[in-house]
Amino acid sequence: MRALLSICYLPVTNIDLLIITIGSATWLSIGLAVFCIPYLRLTQPNKYRFNCLAIICSIIFILATLILTVLALIANPWQTGPGLIIILNGVPAYGILYWINTKCDCAIPKITKFLQKILVVVTPTQPENA
Repeated sequence: MRALLSICYLPVTNIDLLIITIGSATWLSIGLAVFCIPYLRLTQPNKYRFNCLAIICSIIFILATLILTVLALIANPWQTGPGLIIILNGVPAYGILYWINTKCDCAIPKITKFLQKILVVVTPTQPENA
């Protein structure tokens, strides 16, 4: 996937613009990923965690990524905005896929069976008489 993304970046002639756009989007995605740590600590406090870090470290990191993203957006909104929009495009996609997974219980088995037939990934069952 990274190779495909790198090929998409080849036509860009202004490397500074590319670094600014992708840099702010990267910090936003990392900050959102680290946001899961305090969220899960608060919503599921009794779950086992083999690697427990002080929650203040996560909060400081989230604040730092938020500051980096907001300051970059204030300084160059036309350069950092597209990267942030690309990252935030995942929110509606996640919502749609989450809705399909929870509300349409019949859809997942049908999709799985269809893909197994198309991609031929399941060995055919042998009859018991053979």
